[in-house]
Amino acid sequence: MMSEHRDDLPKLVAAITLSIPKIALGTGIAYLRMKRNAKKSAKLFEKGLVSSGLSPTMAHELALKYETDLSIRKMINNFGGNFPKWG
Repeated sequence: MMSEHRDDLPKLVAAITLSIPKIALGTGIAYLRMKRNAKKSAKLFEKGLVSSGLSPTMAHELALKYETDLSIRKMINNFGGNFPKWG
């Protein structure tokens, strides 16, 4: 019984190793889509603020803040992870 588990270990490691690039690629693509959508939304947000009477400079600053607030680091930290800070 114990040897059966040991025989399955290389297969398990191989399966995990082969699935990691797929997961990373899928996550990267999803992140890029979210960033693109955030950029489009920020432009619409800025236009709405300007049309409501806010100064273009202030509207641009708020839209830029909205657009750049999306980050993988913040998402991981919000889910309880501890992402190290570099630099």
